[in-house]
Amino acid sequence: SMDALLTLVFSAKESFYKGISSLVRRVLEFDVIELVEIDVAGGTLSFDVRQALDGLFQPGYRVRVDFSADASRVLTCFLRPAT
Repeated sequence: SMDALLTLVFSAKESFYKGISSLVRRVLEFDVIELVEIDVAGGTLSFDVRQALDGLFQPGYRVRVDFSADASRVLTCFLRPAT
């Protein structure tokens, strides 16, 4: 459903933001990354960084967030690469 998809994307973005918060040390707007692909079979969402953040996280950098979902919950996980 559209609600489930929106929840998944929101959760994935939050995982990314929390994963890099210690690098950027500021509150990020919702549009700093843009969804470019959902791989349901592989359980991943891909986003492109749209604004300069820190280190690797420059415009055009591709970010992957893993996910698992069932009828009642969504779990997302972003693992920050070593910088």
